[in-house]
Amino acid sequence: MPCSAPRRKPSSRGSGGSPSSLSPPRRRAGRSSSGGPTWRRHSTRSPGPPRRTCRLPEELPKPARDRRKRDEEFEPRALRVRFRPEPAYSLFGRLAARNGETSCRAFAAEVGLRYFGEVLAGRRVEAVENLAGLAGSDIARYTAVSSGPRQVVVLNGETLLARSWAPKKRRYCPRCLGGDLRGTVENDGPRPFRPYRRAWWDVVHVDNCPIHCCELLRACPACAEPIDADCAWPWRCRCGGDLTNAAAIPRSPNECSLDRYVVGRLGGCEPLPSRILDGVTLEAAIWAAFYVGWIADHGRALDMRRADHATKAAARRRGLELLADWPLSFEALLDAMVEDVPSRDMQSLSPRTAYGALSMWLARSPEGSLEPLRAAVRNHAEKSRRSAPSGVTFTEAANQLGVTRKTLVAVAEQLGLLPSGTDLRSRIVIDEEAVSKVRDLLTRTLGQRHAARFLGISVPAFQRLVDAGVVATHDPVVTGRRDRTYSPQELEHLLGRLSGDVPECHDLVGDLAGLPAASFKGRVGLDRLLPAVLDGRVRPRGRLPSAPGLQGILVSVGEVVALHGHRSDSMLLEEAAKRFGVNYWGFRGLVRSGLIPGRQALGRTNKRWWVRRADFERFCDEYGTVRHLAERYDLSRIVTRAIIDKLGLKHAPVPPGHFVEVYRFRDVEAALTGSQEARDHRARRKRRPKRPLK
Repeated sequence: MPCSAPRRKPSSRGSGGSPSSLSPPRRRAGRSSSGGPTWRRHSTRSPGPPRRTCRLPEELPKPARDRRKRDEEFEPRALRVRFRPEPAYSLFGRLAARNGETSCRAFAAEVGLRYFGEVLAGRRVEAVENLAGLAGSDIARYTAVSSGPRQVVVLNGETLLARSWAPKKRRYCPRCLGGDLRGTVENDGPRPFRPYRRAWWDVVHVDNCPIHCCELLRACPACAEPIDADCAWPWRCRCGGDLTNAAAIPRSPNECSLDRYVVGRLGGCEPLPSRILDGVTLEAAIWAAFYVGWIADHGRALDMRRADHATKAAARRRGLELLADWPLSFEALLDAMVEDVPSRDMQSLSPRTAYGALSMWLARSPEGSLEPLRAAVRNHAEKSRRSAPSGVTFTEAANQLGVTRKTLVAVAEQLGLLPSGTDLRSRIVIDEEAVSKVRDLLTRTLGQRHAARFLGISVPAFQRLVDAGVVATHDPVVTGRRDRTYSPQELEHLLGRLSGDVPECHDLVGDLAGLPAASFKGRVGLDRLLPAVLDGRVRPRGRLPSAPGLQGILVSVGEVVALHGHRSDSMLLEEAAKRFGVNYWGFRGLVRSGLIPGRQALGRTNKRWWVRRADFERFCDEYGTVRHLAERYDLSRIVTRAIIDKLGLKHAPVPPGHFVEVYRFRDVEAALTGSQEARDHRARRKRRPKRPLK
């Protein structure tokens, strides 16, 4: 590494400045205001001995590691404490404290890991196990792993959203830590390293410790500051304060009911059974309890401006109480809400009109496991509806059935319930018997939104499966994408073919992920991934019973990446741009303009573009930049550009914002080969003598 040029000290003669001035203003050569010469950057004075302002190559510090270690290459460090049901970042913190470090980040940098990017995110669990000498333990079961475009967190087989998981906002129970520190179990290792963090302390919906019936604290009792997420000691603060000395805030068992239910499902205490909520994911169960409790205490309208944290916690406890003896208390709540509906709306009573926020949340939620709750709400609205003897209109019947009026008209025409020549713009009345026939037909089919929810994917992803032929439409087929119907039996058969006889598993080990998450990570669309699973190219490794539809079928992300990672007929857009000699966004403009066809991997973020190698070779044979033109016709780039500008040759059109110019060879060949400028330039290049080799 060459040393930088030494800085010369400016002269103070006649400039009016002090000789000790550090950074005088640099002016052009000339006279200063005092009459003396100004300092020049390139002075003719002798600079004196040079000063070394940089290190020589042999003095540079060596990097901490030459490459990233594999999980099995970490040497164990003694912890001498028994295994606890704790997450990997809790074990890592105790290990850091055991080795004399108070910062988890510093210890992670010492051993060759990244704390916030790997350990706290649950990505290097096996490395932490090997580092602690606990290889083969059950730490991965109690460590949350985020995956998928929706950022779903899986903890002990239960599914939560990433916004419900906050390990950086550390909370603790002083009684749990005190019990670990003052335990009487013999041969349990050194006492200072016995306390550990519970995984359910980091769940946002858990506010209290159900074991000791006290509130989870976040501040240190000594300095009254929040606990730093980087602190290694589970029971100490950065200031040295003892967290076990914090005064516990007692709570009644009724106030800890929802906390007991959530922690029980996560394996932290004795589970609190619930007949209806145990069959859905943990995130859906928490929000179902919230909406049921909200409509019971505050009515059918939901105002989130009033829903602070304490109000939400009270609504969740109330909802859990109403759903405990399913379906008695829940149906009594629905009866009370129907009594408040005006009599004029009872004839066309819909779930949204009767139950408000609860019905809207059930309709919008993508969780397929909430179907029993949706069916209960729908059946109660149907039972409570008082139809007039003369029948109902098509609009009212569509509201009852939860479909559009267009769908109802098409189904009625197919069943022969609508006379021919009926003016569809007029007020059409349909009797209750005809409504029952339509309802029987609709129960045997699913709409697009309900079918996508059944598979646990979004509506656009489901539509791509339909376009690829993976999912077939079911009669009746109505004009318009929203009115297509699908058979639930066929969807069940598809899930059975995908899962096969794979065993059940309760955690994500290694690079396993659900089909939508694996599609997102592997940059392969579901329309390509599902056929690969069906024909055996990707083998399902397990089934997660708590996840709905395709989210519960686990595959290896490495196998998904291999679907396109070793393909010889395609290349990434970055590689194609590098080979063509332009930047990425310039080549992206060529793809957008249609000059070269490209395809995009399915996913919501970080979408990768691909081009076929045959299309790329064809494009290179037909088009080229100024550099390619100069090399092809034996010209310099300056002469090529001059000829193009003089003759006014047009480049291929590209969208605005993509600064790239390509020309078709056959359009500029005559100008670059037959023009006088080109012939003169070639003649001069031939007469130019070659330089002798040294």
